Amino acid sequence: MYLTAYRFLIKLVTCWLPRQARKRARKALTENDPVFLLRRWYNHARYRFRKAGQKLPPPPKIAIYTAITGSYDKIRDHSWLCPEWDYFCFTNDEMPNFLSWKVLPINNAPCLDDSKVARYQKLSPHLLLKNYEYSIWVDANCDICDSYLYERVNSIINDPLFTIAIPRHRDRICIYKEADSCKHRNKDIQYSIGNVVDFLKEQQYPEEYGLAETGIIVRRHNESSVVRLMDLWWNMVCEFSKRDQLSFDFSRWVLNAKVHDLLEPGQSLLSSRHFRFRAHTPRANTIPTGKIRSAPSPAGRTLLYAA
Repeated sequence: MYLTAYRFLIKLVTCWLPRQARKRARKALTENDPVFLLRRWYNHARYRFRKAGQKLPPPPKIAIYTAITGSYDKIRDHSWLCPEWDYFCFTNDEMPNFLSWKVLPINNAPCLDDSKVARYQKLSPHLLLKNYEYSIWVDANCDICDSYLYERVNSIINDPLFTIAIPRHRDRICIYKEADSCKHRNKDIQYSIGNVVDFLKEQQYPEEYGLAETGIIVRRHNESSVVRLMDLWWNMVCEFSKRDQLSFDFSRWVLNAKVHDLLEPGQSLLSSRHFRFRAHTPRANTIPTGKIRSAPSPAGRTLLYAA
């Protein structure tokens, strides 16, 4: 209730400013909300206390991880931290010490392009986190604000049929429309986006088959079906556009993969009060390079998102 009133007050006070100034002012006021900062401090203190009190911690089960390349993001400890998760940040940048993140160097990526190096980490938990049963990918600019994700993850992984969960896109349900949006916003080289669209049409991929929002992904990553899906997805990203949202749903269509919706019905990742996203550092689009992993050929193509 307080946060809703606070955000309304911010909008009211800044509505007279020019668009860009209004955007900067609202971001500054939101990030410095005193109640939010107090909650963040309390959660970090709770995290320290619980971690220090674990005399015989259980075997690692869930890892949460991210990747930063080419100084594209500045990572921070999340506002809400879970003592039961192990946090990893893969990077080729120099990083300070963090309360939660264990910083690991990137030394296994076959790509030369920074954006593709980060995608390789994102799509390779079965190679990076073999000792964990579950992994949670979180974009480096995402801040987890409360326990909502923890509760959703615990609920989803108790489903014996669970292998992968990902949020649905808030605005679109079609890769082709997402490709048009990426072209309009200059999210990748035009011909890279055009090539993936041409390939999808050649494969007779249907319109409005669904669209994922890949900022957070939960996986039982050592499952053979997930490994096949990640290999095919990586092949698509490597061969075509770095915009992985343009190839995930095609990959699940090819493999007839069952995908759970990570958020509850009506929830959206970017508009949810449970997460905050910071702006990226601008990075120029570059010619894609990389190495393709072995992946299966097209199979059945019928299953939509699981309920």
